[in-house]
Amino acid sequence: MALEKEIETIYGVSATYWKIAATNINWHEKIASIEVWGYVDANASAKHKGILKCITYRFEDSDFTFTMTSNIVAECYEKIKVMEEWQNANNV
Repeated sequence: MALEKEIETIYGVSATYWKIAATNINWHEKIASIEVWGYVDANASAKHKGILKCITYRFEDSDFTFTMTSNIVAECYEKIKVMEEWQNANNV
Protein backbone atom coordinates (compact mmCIF):
# COMPACT_ATOMS: atom_id res chain seq x y z
CA MET A 1 0.00 0.00 0.00
CA ALA A 2 1.17 3.54 -0.74
CA LEU A 3 -0.14 6.95 -1.72
CA GLU A 4 0.40 8.86 -4.92
CA LYS A 5 0.52 12.62 -4.54
CA GLU A 6 2.91 15.19 -5.99
CA ILE A 7 4.62 17.17 -3.23
CA GLU A 8 7.60 19.40 -3.93
CA THR A 9 10.76 18.83 -1.93
CA ILE A 10 13.64 21.10 -0.92
CA TYR A 11 15.60 19.61 -3.83
CA GLY A 12 13.32 21.19 -6.44
CA VAL A 13 12.07 17.73 -7.41
CA SER A 14 8.63 16.47 -6.51
CA ALA A 15 8.10 13.24 -4.63
CA THR A 16 5.09 11.42 -6.04
CA TYR A 17 5.16 8.04 -4.29
CA TRP A 18 4.67 7.92 -0.51
CA LYS A 19 5.01 4.96 1.84
CA ILE A 20 4.63 4.61 5.57
CA ALA A 21 8.13 3.58 6.56
CA ALA A 22 7.84 3.44 10.34
CA THR A 23 5.23 3.34 13.07
CA ASN A 24 5.81 3.75 16.77
CA ILE A 25 2.87 3.18 19.10
CA ASN A 26 2.83 3.70 22.82
CA TRP A 27 -0.30 1.82 23.88
CA HIS A 28 -0.07 2.91 27.50
CA GLU A 29 0.11 6.64 26.71
CA LYS A 30 -2.08 6.31 23.58
CA ILE A 31 0.38 8.09 21.32
CA ALA A 32 1.34 7.04 17.81
CA SER A 33 3.93 8.51 15.49
CA ILE A 34 4.47 7.53 11.90
CA GLU A 35 7.03 8.38 9.25
CA VAL A 36 5.97 8.77 5.65
CA TRP A 37 8.75 8.63 3.08
CA GLY A 38 8.47 10.26 -0.34
CA TYR A 39 10.19 8.95 -3.46
CA VAL A 40 10.40 10.19 -7.04
CA ASP A 41 8.15 7.28 -8.05
CA ALA A 42 7.22 3.67 -7.23
CA ASN A 43 10.22 2.36 -9.16
CA ALA A 44 12.62 4.37 -6.96
CA SER A 45 10.98 2.93 -3.86
CA ALA A 46 11.13 -0.63 -5.18
CA LYS A 47 14.84 -0.22 -5.95
CA HIS A 48 15.50 1.25 -2.48
CA LYS A 49 16.69 4.54 -3.88
CA GLY A 50 17.08 7.45 -1.50
CA ILE A 51 14.05 9.20 -0.12
CA LEU A 52 13.38 12.79 -1.12
CA LYS A 53 11.33 13.76 1.91
CA CYS A 54 10.35 12.36 5.28
CA ILE A 55 7.22 13.59 7.05
CA THR A 56 6.43 12.63 10.64
CA TYR A 57 2.93 12.67 12.08
CA ARG A 58 1.83 12.21 15.69
CA PHE A 59 -1.60 11.00 16.76
CA GLU A 60 -2.71 11.32 20.37
CA ASP A 61 -5.72 12.07 22.51
CA SER A 62 -8.88 11.92 20.38
CA ASP A 63 -6.82 11.28 17.21
CA PHE A 64 -5.54 8.01 18.69
CA THR A 65 -8.17 5.56 17.45
CA PHE A 66 -6.00 2.48 16.98
CA THR A 67 -6.77 -0.88 18.55
CA MET A 68 -4.61 -3.94 19.02
CA THR A 69 -6.63 -5.73 16.34
CA SER A 70 -6.73 -2.94 13.75
CA ASN A 71 -4.56 -2.79 10.65
CA ILE A 72 -2.37 0.04 11.91
CA VAL A 73 -0.73 0.86 8.57
CA ALA A 74 -4.02 0.92 6.64
CA GLU A 75 -5.58 3.10 9.34
CA CYS A 76 -2.62 5.49 9.18
CA TYR A 77 -3.03 5.89 5.43
CA GLU A 78 -6.69 6.76 5.94
CA LYS A 79 -5.81 9.31 8.65
CA ILE A 80 -3.26 10.93 6.35
CA LYS A 81 -5.62 11.14 3.39
CA VAL A 82 -8.08 13.39 5.26
CA MET A 83 -5.37 15.97 6.02
CA GLU A 84 -5.48 19.10 3.90
CA GLU A 85 -2.05 18.59 2.34
CA TRP A 86 -3.06 15.09 1.21
CA GLN A 87 -6.35 15.98 -0.47
CA ASN A 88 -6.73 14.12 -3.78
CA ALA A 89 -4.03 11.57 -2.90
CA ASN A 90 -4.60 8.21 -4.55
CA ASN A 91 -4.09 4.74 -3.09
CA VAL A 92 -1.60 2.73 -5.12
